[in-house]
Amino acid sequence: MTELSPKWQLLTDATWTEWTSIQKLQFDRVNAGAGAQAIPVQDYEWKNSWRFALGGIYKYSDTINLKAGVAYDITPVPDERRKVRLPDEDRITFAVGSQYKLDKATTFDVAFQYVMPDKAKIDSTEGTGGAQSRVLGTAEGDAFILSGQVSYKF
Repeated sequence: MTELSPKWQLLTDATWTEWTSIQKLQFDRVNAGAGAQAIPVQDYEWKNSWRFALGGIYKYSDTINLKAGVAYDITPVPDERRKVRLPDEDRITFAVGSQYKLDKATTFDVAFQYVMPDKAKIDSTEGTGGAQSRVLGTAEGDAFILSGQVSYKF
């Protein structure tokens, strides 16, 4: 955080996430019946990734702060590992918010985010044995997030 003036603050962030620690997800059935099929292993083989963010806070008054920012997330999912269940792709997030300080102990925060991922190209084959199927296409969609928070300091 950098104080630009008594009313303005600049915030920056760069986050590295070690997604390579998640290579697969495996479940074992306990007390399964004699004919129960094994649960397929989910192979992820994710890569490590970065997130970069830039934001600002404007001190409107002693009780009200206005906030805005933008972030860029690089997906940990390699193109060849992208599945229909997790069509993750790089994304940009825009956010605006406000904080109201009721008193020394109580604050109210509200924020709105718009998440805009890139189109995710999918070319995957799923299933086992003769029950395999290929999915070829793109996944796309945006997200709108409205959040609120009340904080109280003891």
